[in-house]
Amino acid sequence: MSAQCGVAAGISAATARTSLLRALVSITSQLSTEQLSRLYTLAGAAIEATAIEGDISAARQLGLRQVCQEAEAHRLQLSHLARSHALCAVAYSRKHSQTAWELYSAMVASGEPIACITFERALTVCSTNRWHNAVPAIIRSAVEQMACPLSDTAIAHAIRAFRAAPTSEEAAISSTAAELRLRNAWGVIHEDHRMTLRQMNAFVEVYCSLGYWQEAVSLVLSARDRWPWMGDDADQTEDAVCHDGGGFANVHTFKPILATVAKEPYEEYFAVWDVMVLDSSVTPTADMMKEALNHALVGLKSAKRVVQLLELAYSRGIPISQDQLDQLRREASHVPAVQQLVRICTHLKT
Repeated sequence: MSAQCGVAAGISAATARTSLLRALVSITSQLSTEQLSRLYTLAGAAIEATAIEGDISAARQLGLRQVCQEAEAHRLQLSHLARSHALCAVAYSRKHSQTAWELYSAMVASGEPIACITFERALTVCSTNRWHNAVPAIIRSAVEQMACPLSDTAIAHAIRAFRAAPTSEEAAISSTAAELRLRNAWGVIHEDHRMTLRQMNAFVEVYCSLGYWQEAVSLVLSARDRWPWMGDDADQTEDAVCHDGGGFANVHTFKPILATVAKEPYEEYFAVWDVMVLDSSVTPTADMMKEALNHALVGLKSAKRVVQLLELAYSRGIPISQDQLDQLRREASHVPAVQQLVRICTHLKT
């Protein structure tokens, strides 16, 4: 009974917050200043509570833009905390990029101290929208506050902001512009900076987006010598979801590289694959294995490669879908070693 009451209370609280914010965007000037002030205080609390509970999609739907516009129209300001939580709610949404920037700009314009988490959220917005030109000013503002060191995550977001947009969205940038963007991305950190795996992965994304996947591979291979402490920090980072890779690489490191070389020749694709599996000791995901098997099966250039992949899948417990096992039975029916491994791997299918 108590559990049911708890669920009911949670639902009613969420409904109340939603109703409050929806009422807010339709208020009229008939309310007194005191009433408006109280209402906006409640609205701010509603935004904070919704964001804190992690219901980001709901927070986006609660009229954040209208809330801010209505507040400004009545010459009332939402608290910095409310604006910061609102910024968090839209930080990963390109659709709400203008709202996000207006929220951050309003906090800067107020001249009041800005919380460290707000800078991180602003850099998240930059990463989401690839607003690399805004990064230096945000970092400068954070540094000027002195008591606001940027977190590992914030720095990674700042680096990712320098990624190039897909060619389906924007025209490819020139090599000169790409090199300048890379230099500016490295400008986010100092020479004595303690690089983390998360931040290196962000650099890998930038390199790959600009077409420099070979340089991304070189960066990964040099990590042990350049940043030996990354291995010591392996269990303390969010990116260390996989304990293989020794803290110097993980699946997130190689996802953008493999995606970039997917259309490259067979030899180059599997050269990167070997760097991941053999040199970096990273266990591929099921999706990575599926893509690699597809590459190996194109024209079945190398039965040896297919055998290696199946042996890896079996030894590391990587599931293979039934569809792909059936495909292997058909297309490699003439290779006994493949058929034997297909039978062995059947119990690993997804």
